[in-house]
Amino acid sequence: MTEATSRFRKLSVLMPVYNEHYTVESIVSRVLGVPLPAELTLELIIVDDCSTDGTEDLLKKIESTHGDQVVLHRHGANQGKGAAIRTAVSLATGDICLIQDADLEYDPRDYRRVLAPLLSGDADVVYGSRFTSSEYRRVLPFWHSTMNKFLTTLSNVLTDLNMTDMETCYKAVRTSILKSIPIRSNRFGMRETDGECVANSNDCGHAGVCAVDQVSHEEKQKGRRYRERRHNEPLHRGELRTTQALAF
Repeated sequence: MTEATSRFRKLSVLMPVYNEHYTVESIVSRVLGVPLPAELTLELIIVDDCSTDGTEDLLKKIESTHGDQVVLHRHGANQGKGAAIRTAVSLATGDICLIQDADLEYDPRDYRRVLAPLLSGDADVVYGSRFTSSEYRRVLPFWHSTMNKFLTTLSNVLTDLNMTDMETCYKAVRTSILKSIPIRSNRFGMRETDGECVANSNDCGHAGVCAVDQVSHEEKQKGRRYRERRHNEPLHRGELRTTQALAF
């Protein structure tokens, strides 16, 4: 075990949830089953942002089954993703926090890649990116990727950073840094936190920020199709096999 790695004993996965009845059991199972370095334990903090589709009952069952790893909190009223993450951060007891959406767009198998720069001591903040170079990358819809790159460029102008994917889901941050930043936005406008994470990391003389390539193994469209059908309704063969194109 390296000196850098020995600083980290627990990973807190922060999962904001709202009306994810058809995907939440699957994603929780994947998170709890993800392989991690032997010295790193995992806690999953789920914040239900007042779901109304039956998600609450599923989460209670998950908590009763996995109470040793799962911390469940429910908002009394819908407040938004930013508010859910703010609540989750306040409950985190791990050394590293990682944000995981409750749909099936991102695969927890990427955790090792996202955590590697933190565990090695090369970074204090790590962002996943769908646009950095890698052995392969997913081919995205043209206008989706174009608008993402436009917004990322605009964000970089305002923050003086060189991020490649401001809308990525996966962010892994040293908990001490994340807890020092007030998350003011209740909804999806919490991007200002990214800049503050970088500023806090650099100003404190830490290792700074690293971006790693992140290839989605699941499509968000798959989650959308799940929501459009009743739970446990049989699927036609190949119906959920959305086409993925990879560029080499």
